[in-house]
Amino acid sequence: MDSKIAKAIKLKNQPIAVYRTDIKEDNALQFKEGVWGCVIAMLNAASKGKTAIFSQETTACMGGRAGLGF
Repeated sequence: MDSKIAKAIKLKNQPIAVYRTDIKEDNALQFKEGVWGCVIAMLNAASKGKTAIFSQETTACMGGRAGLGF
């Protein structure tokens, strides 16, 4: 999905949305449980068209956990 706002202000990446759901997409990126990973890296991948999933069990980054509401 292309964003008219992103085009108008000439963003390099697309805006992303973060929302809560119980549905997990099969091909989505997700950290492995108990393994640390940077939430910002996943959000960057999302801005390039990937789907990223976060859960309390797979988000070890304390700052990321706080920012995502875990």
